[in-house]
Amino acid sequence: MRRKELIKAVILPVIVLICMTSCKEPYYPDVDKSGAYYLVVEGTIFNGDNKTVIKLSRTADLKDTKVKGEAKAILTVEDEDNSKFGLAEEENGVYSATLTNLQVDKKYRLRIKTSNGKEYLSDFVALKNTPEIDSVTWAKNADGVSISVNAHDDENRGRYYRWLYEQTWEFHSPYISNYDYEEPFIIDRINSNDIFQCWKSQSSSTVIIKSTVNLSKDQVDHYQLLNIPMNSWYLSVLYSVLVKQYVMTQEEYQYWQKIKKNTEELGSIFDPQPSEIPGNIHCVSDKDEVVIGYVGACVPRERRIFISNAQVQPWRYRPDCFTVDVLDNPDSLKAAFHGGQVDPVGKYFRDGQTRYTGASVTCIDCTLSGTNKKPSFWP
Repeated sequence: MRRKELIKAVILPVIVLICMTSCKEPYYPDVDKSGAYYLVVEGTIFNGDNKTVIKLSRTADLKDTKVKGEAKAILTVEDEDNSKFGLAEEENGVYSATLTNLQVDKKYRLRIKTSNGKEYLSDFVALKNTPEIDSVTWAKNADGVSISVNAHDDENRGRYYRWLYEQTWEFHSPYISNYDYEEPFIIDRINSNDIFQCWKSQSSSTVIIKSTVNLSKDQVDHYQLLNIPMNSWYLSVLYSVLVKQYVMTQEEYQYWQKIKKNTEELGSIFDPQPSEIPGNIHCVSDKDEVVIGYVGACVPRERRIFISNAQVQPWRYRPDCFTVDVLDNPDSLKAAFHGGQVDPVGKYFRDGQTRYTGASVTCIDCTLSGTNKKPSFWP
């Protein structure tokens, strides 16, 4: 029963999605929707300053385009001695707490009580101590800039590693605009700097894992985490990546192995189909109910590096910008700047006439692509 329900919830929607993208007329099979909204649990129990964040959501119908957060649930981390640590809801379906009193090698689990009265428990797992990251290195190559991690554990207790990362980069608008258009006039812009310098952040979205079980030493050497494409805006000014390293149990590693295999190899109906992915979370009242997710526990480690544009030269970032040249009269200005897709940039004189240059607003206002609030860790 459990495998049959998971096939309906995961495999059939994927096959249908593939068929929809390759056929002229979409086909919607008659799939039983009674079990279509399974609980999905994402997160790891952390000890230390790193906040423990658990995300609850529900699997959805094909027609749904947004993740459905599971709100108003009660989440508690419990240890073997029945001590409890509560998590608070930050936003719809996201729960967090800073847990500083957990102990390495002691076992912990997550208890979830949803608003519909159901209760879920993860299996007890021992809190593992993650070894420090030795270094995060980078190297320029023909495809861009590759970023790798190095780590080791002299006690050989790591063995199963997982990494996440958060990228942040500073970028500038290609044009500094000293003017704005308020029909029918060109006026001085008072916030030129506010829309020139911005930052953008992005979290990793792929599964990055490695096992050192088959190695004589518990050592990770120059394991590539990501590659920044050549000439991308990531390195147009200054770039930073925060690497987060976790160690896992063998069971948790095998869970993420299957997630990685299914997400990377499912490209067509001729590729291997998603296998059943057994997690460690169960419904207390209904043992046959499918729950998706694995909750581990560890002390995480972090390391941040910065890379500047000057360090990767030549780096030819060239944004696609639409530009105009406009005569200073009401009709010409309205034709060019009305509607807000193009803004004035500069002013000049030619042949006794006043003229304005303009550019697409996305090449003037960086806040359309990021934020002008400088991150606290930025130099």
